[in-house]
Amino acid sequence: MSSRVGTAAEATASFACAGECVDPPLTGIDSGVWHAVERIHPPRMTGGPDRGVAVCGRAVMVAAKFGPFDRERFPDRTCHACTWVVAIRAGAVGQEIARLTGGASEPVLAVRVAAAIVAAQSQPGTDDELDHPRTVALLAAVSAHAPTPLISPECGDGGCEHPPRVPCPAVVVACLACSQRCGGWAGEGEGTCMPECTITAPCEVLRALAAHYRIACTDTGEAPDRPGLPGDRS
Repeated sequence: MSSRVGTAAEATASFACAGECVDPPLTGIDSGVWHAVERIHPPRMTGGPDRGVAVCGRAVMVAAKFGPFDRERFPDRTCHACTWVVAIRAGAVGQEIARLTGGASEPVLAVRVAAAIVAAQSQPGTDDELDHPRTVALLAAVSAHAPTPLISPECGDGGCEHPPRVPCPAVVVACLACSQRCGGWAGEGEGTCMPECTITAPCEVLRALAAHYRIACTDTGEAPDRPGLPGDRS
């Protein structure tokens, strides 16, 4: 007689198959990242937090006080995979692609790549549907590496000479996922890009995806004439 130890993936799948389904998804959190919860499980102990499974497949804690999942509530700390799954189910893929512009008036590489992924997986006879985990993973990668315009440290600290109530111009367009960002030790500067390792967009991840989908890369990573976010970059 033999015994078999289940894998972590099998344990997660078993956990996901049980529980109460919720629609629309609720807000959940895991390791500081917000998720869209589609299944809720009772707490392990009386008075403990509800557990749940996010649409991305991760086991999370349910943050019921925040109500339904809202990708706008914590845009910088929201699971990209959950965001795409919710958008696909809601028929809002076009709106999600539009968010990848980084504020540019012309379609940037991230927009073209995401559109190509959606188009490829929407063709009749494709192996993976649009909401298949493989497709969602590709779209989530595009979102994670999408360009973000950054302003100078002086502008971020309010020490610039730009007119009040006028957005400060960006000095560089960066990939936040590839760049090294300051931790809690930086105080108010937490989350800003370190000047020693600020990676300009489009990064190699977007370039690799663009090459696969035969998209010409014309984005240069130069600062556009548009407002940006605070970043330790001068």
